Amino acid sequence: MCMLLGFVMAFTSCVKDNEIGQNNSSEPSSSITSDLIVSSLNASSFNDESTQQERVIYLDTTQLDLMSSDFFNEELIKSNLSFHFKNSLNKDFRVDFEFLNDRNELKFALQIPISAGSKEKPISVKTSVVIETPELSTFKEATKLVYKITLLTNDEFLLSESEGELELHSDATYFFDI
Repeated sequence: MCMLLGFVMAFTSCVKDNEIGQNNSSEPSSSITSDLIVSSLNASSFNDESTQQERVIYLDTTQLDLMSSDFFNEELIKSNLSFHFKNSLNKDFRVDFEFLNDRNELKFALQIPISAGSKEKPISVKTSVVIETPELSTFKEATKLVYKITLLTNDEFLLSESEGELELHSDATYFFDI
């Protein structure tokens, strides 16, 4: 009898003030966080070896395999993109993130200016972007991310022997309605 009473008390105390079918707004949402782009570029990354001149644009493309899945497209309710740059190079940069579909049509874009820094005083830039409806519907169509760094001109020379780096760590948190 004591065992039965203890069993009943344990289950009734867990559901106090809840009714069957009641909408509980404190339910946790399902989410996935993953690295988006992680890079570290030194001064030589911006030098064209054939001409020995500064290369104005550094370009890289990443496939977004997760975003092309049916589950992702049907259940995604929000995305949070976070970017953290650390610039210890003596140049200003403009960084463009272009989310494209398979036909190279732009579905979402973001541009971040990065000020010049130095080895002694690196510049840190942090940016987050939350993507929700209505932008989310076109964002879901992206299958690749083009990461483009444009070197902005200034009077100082950027030599391959220069110290410093342009570092990026970015991640994406995807929230799902499951």
